[in-house]
Amino acid sequence: MTPDWAALLGDDYPQFRAALLAALGELGIAVDEEHIDHGVLHTTEHGTMGLSNVVRLCHGAPRERWGAVIAEHLRRASAKSVDLSLDYAREHLRVRVTPEDMVHTQPESFVIRELAEGLHATLAIDLPEHVKFVAPKDLAAWDVAADELWPVALANTKSEAALERDDIELDGGGTLTVLYGESYFAASQVLFLERYVEGEALVAVPDRHAIACIAMDEHVLQGIGALVMFAHMRFTEQPGAVTEQLYWRRGDRYVKVPCGVREDGTPWVAPPDDFNEAVFALTRRSGAST
Repeated sequence: MTPDWAALLGDDYPQFRAALLAALGELGIAVDEEHIDHGVLHTTEHGTMGLSNVVRLCHGAPRERWGAVIAEHLRRASAKSVDLSLDYAREHLRVRVTPEDMVHTQPESFVIRELAEGLHATLAIDLPEHVKFVAPKDLAAWDVAADELWPVALANTKSEAALERDDIELDGGGTLTVLYGESYFAASQVLFLERYVEGEALVAVPDRHAIACIAMDEHVLQGIGALVMFAHMRFTEQPGAVTEQLYWRRGDRYVKVPCGVREDGTPWVAPPDDFNEAVFALTRRSGAST
């Protein structure tokens, strides 16, 4: 029976488990096998490693490549941390958009700024093998305040290559804009969304590699369902999941718009009152101009 956390693999889960054990053996990583079916690797040398991301990577890869995909993921995840100088850290600092539940479980591991309800900006270092989150103990070791590093991290993130863009015309009018990139900090470009989208927008940040949005215009109600479904799909299937919730970008603020997908596969939205008022005003203005 496939564990709930590995539901993406369905009946292929035994093949994944076998490939995982083979890769662990080749890399010489000893684990407590009893915990594998709970989605966690317990090792004496590397602590714990979650398996959600590698399952998602395998879901998107041909089965014959699973061994290589798993081995590469484990190699990166088990890379030993080294002490970094402040000069090196400054050069490679980035801002990572990080979900609340990730921060909540290990608050001592992050330096954060709240971006919106359920969503944080965190300081991170883009290393060749993996991403290292900056922890308060790192600031103490460098004898530097977080306020000094945030502008550096933001500038470094903004200087990354521009995201690729797909504009999808929706039935009933409006456009779903999808922005994506290979960088582990692609989704952090939501902090600079004005580079891609003018004015207010309804935004999704489902995973570390993608942003999707629709304009806050007279077509927003026709497009919101498509945005919810897109966010849910990528949040469920892609590695580096962030959130399936939507956010209303109002100037430099992000207001959460609760949403989800029912068991029958239909989207639902429970927007705050000020969002409903804004949509009503847009609809009334559109009606008056026709």
